[in-house]
Amino acid sequence: MLHDYVVFAARFNLGPKVAATLPALFETCGKKLGRSARSVMVDATYCNELGEYLAGVAKDVAGKLEAV
Repeated sequence: MLHDYVVFAARFNLGPKVAATLPALFETCGKKLGRSARSVMVDATYCNELGEYLAGVAKDVAGKLEAV
């Protein structure tokens, strides 16, 4: 699954600190949707709107973690 994170991060130009939030982000989304984290990640990678939204969430979370 690491390869999938790398593909998502590259597609949406996410740096290492932001990319580090992706496993938790997709796990949380998957639980809320009743789906696997991987299926959410695949959808987000290839659906530009969803991917942009989740990349933005990852950037927000990474920014908040940096501020702590």
